[in-house]
Amino acid sequence: LTNEVCNKLSWDELDADPEKVCLNDELTLTFVVKNSSTVTSTNVIATIALPQGLAYKNTVEKTGNYANGTWEMGDVEVGATATLKLTVKSVKVGTQNVVATITKASNTTLNIEKTLDVTVNALPTAKFNAAASEICGSISEKSAIGVTLTGKAPYTLTYTLDGEKIIDFPVYSPHSIAQSLTVQKDYQFVLTNVEDAN
Repeated sequence: LTNEVCNKLSWDELDADPEKVCLNDELTLTFVVKNSSTVTSTNVIATIALPQGLAYKNTVEKTGNYANGTWEMGDVEVGATATLKLTVKSVKVGTQNVVATITKASNTTLNIEKTLDVTVNALPTAKFNAAASEICGSISEKSAIGVTLTGKAPYTLTYTLDGEKIIDFPVYSPHSIAQSLTVQKDYQFVLTNVEDAN
């Protein structure tokens, strides 16, 4: 295997769709190897090192065979590409580094490495600032109930008031839910969903 062949067997694409996800989201990783040399590269092998924060789910598309982090793509003809697509699940917050390395071609050991970064954000949270007994007390005037949110603003906050769905956007933390309550009775507010800018 000549130096020219080694230098022109390369990672043509490393991509995550999407690149930024929230915890427990699924995403697709795409790996493409290209042979830009003048001869066929035979028995091409690569390793895909997934970090602890990304769990393998299934293989969507593959050239050759893929199992347990080893991609055996076989022969890659002149000007051709080999493609691998994996579905993974985000299981840990933070920047996750996926390391792809072409380790062998035409019976020659290689070390053609490329890294892909995936950002996993924490799920946003929302909680009432007051206890339930204070929220659901007997009131007969405009009431403002404080909500604290975590994540990246602005938020979309969904809640119910006595079963009626209400959506607030844009919302920033801290936030006050303001409603005119004109009947003397107990009211029930329930936070049902929160989405942030991530």
